This record gives sequence, C-alpha cells and structure tokens, in this order.
Amino acid sequence: QQIGGYFTARAFHCAEPPSRQITCAPLFLSLLAYEVYYALSDEDCDRDHQPCDTRNLQKVNYHGSVLVQHLLQFEDPTTVLISLMAMSEDDLVTLACDPGGSHVFDVLISNSNIPEKRKKKFLGKLKGHYVQLACSKHGSRVLDQIWKGASLGKKQDIAQELVPKEEELRRDTFGHHIVRNFALAHFQKRRRDWDEHQAADSKLKKMFLDILED
Repeated sequence: QQIGGYFTARAFHCAEPPSRQITCAPLFLSLLAYEVYYALSDEDCDRDHQPCDTRNLQKVNYHGSVLVQHLLQFEDPTTVLISLMAMSEDDLVTLACDPGGSHVFDVLISNSNIPEKRKKKFLGKLKGHYVQLACSKHGSRVLDQIWKGASLGKKQDIAQELVPKEEELRRDTFGHHIVRNFALAHFQKRRRDWDEHQAADSKLKKMFLDILED
C-alpha cells in the first residue's frame, strides 16, 4: 500500500522533492499534477515546494475524490491525511460542499485506522463555517455526520454557533433539516433537557458500537 501511495504521488509529481508531499491531497482531489496546479513555468517544474506557494481548491474532480477515499483506507494513510489537515479552512469547506468531495469526510470519520485525535483536529478546522455547511446540500450531510459522532461538548459548540442564525437556517432548503435534527429550539429554551437527551443519545450510540466491535 505504501508503494502504491508513493507511485500515485510520483504520477502527480509530488513525491519528490519531499517538500511537495504536503500538497498531495489537493493535487489528487483536482486530478492535476503539481506544476499544473501551481501554474509553474518550465524552469520551476522541479523546484521545492515553498510555504508561499498557495492556491485555493477551485473544484473537486469526482475521480480525484474517489482516489483520496481509497488512499485514506490504507492501513497507514498518514501522507494523504497530513496533506488534508494542511489544507485551508476554505478549501475544506469547498471539499465538504462538493457532491464527491463530501464522501472524503465519510471515509475519514468512519476509518478506525485514523486516530481520534487527528480526526478531531481535522474536523475542528470547520468550526466557524457550520452555517455555510448547514445551508449546503452536501455540506449539511457532512455536518450531520460530524454531529452523530460528536461528544456532548462538541455538540454544544456546534449548536452555539448555529443558534444566532436559526431563523436564516429555518428558511433555507437544507438548513431547516439541521435546525430540526439538532433541536436548536430546545437548545435555547430547554437547555437542561437538551443536554440530557444528547448525552443519553451519545451513550446509547457508544453502547451500540461496543456491541458491534465485540
């Protein structure tokens, strides 16, 4: 698998020099080689990646998304995971709101080979963008997936960010489902009941997962 990942990176010209490996995720997702993605001139094609080399993810290629999903399921997906974690918040929102890109989050959230600490750090970069996700067809599904696996504290953080925009969310085609599923009205008016219900729900899901693992 490591060999397969290395040769995949070579095909996108981001295996060597090693400084380019941090860029592999957006290259794979765009299905573009390094020099094309960064619009390099011929004389710069072989140079090291520089911290000042930045470019926003413009569009997610469906096949590129499938490639990243596959690489994330390797026994050791460290290289592509570190690259994903290095992507900007705006790029991750673009990924989450894309029809194909949103499934990258499905794989990452469900993959037991990825440490929970890294998952939390990666998903934490979406904080501040929950309203934008909630109002997106595919972003709202990602937000719902995050919610299902979140601790009580994390759910409180998400709800706290969404509540000031509750009326806007209620009027939105996709946002109103988030308002209902996250019980935002109860979060504001019956906080203790909301906390108890969410805590019980998290406990029940954990028990169910423990049973499945046994």
